[in-house]
Amino acid sequence: MQMDGAEIGGIDSNGDFITVTAPASSIESYLSTSLSYRVSKRGIVEKKAIRADKDLVLPADVAERITFLSLNSRKSLIDRLINID
Repeated sequence: MQMDGAEIGGIDSNGDFITVTAPASSIESYLSTSLSYRVSKRGIVEKKAIRADKDLVLPADVAERITFLSLNSRKSLIDRLINID
């Protein structure tokens, strides 16, 4: 099973991490979830994150190959993906 519009952004030097970029709608469909954008602020520090609103369901062929999944990336990438300054 492939995710529509997914692009591999890079693999770290140890081959441990793969960065994949895809439209939110494709991620939602592929992982059987819905996503939301959250901002939390503590003092002057603002944290931005993309969160799954319900449990992720990994396809079996993916689940047997990975041990960790994160929906977040660098702040600059999240800002660019959702068009926020």
